[in-house]
Amino acid sequence: ANWLEGKLASSNAHWKVVYFHHPPHSSDVNMGSGKGTPAMRWPFHDWDVDVVISGHGHQYERIKDTNNSDFPYIVNGAGGAPLRGYHSNGLESGITSVLKYNTKQGAVRGTISGDTLKFEFIDYDGTVQDTLTLTKSANATSTTYS
Repeated sequence: ANWLEGKLASSNAHWKVVYFHHPPHSSDVNMGSGKGTPAMRWPFHDWDVDVVISGHGHQYERIKDTNNSDFPYIVNGAGGAPLRGYHSNGLESGITSVLKYNTKQGAVRGTISGDTLKFEFIDYDGTVQDTLTLTKSANATSTTYS
């Protein structure tokens, strides 16, 4: 966490996307309590990160942190392993699952155009199952999510 915080603070990148394997938040049925990996819950929003992408859960899930301006997390482990279900326990307070998808394997595609960063989850048949659009103008101090 200290290393990442330092790298992010010294970065002048317009978009700050953090990605790693274990999701900070997840409803994956095999993640114990169904709440992700608490050890990975760092203050990403405070570090000016725009989105966190992770895997490990064998399905797709988009999550938002309503405690931190609807900060988004994308969990995609639906790339080829057998898909799993979701835990019946709810996520912790302020963490909301926006979309859960475990019907078909797929991938996340990210594209940048001007002030927009867009992520799409596309299943193996080519159907877009989810879209997250981030907008941030030059020199902006915050990101808008839709």
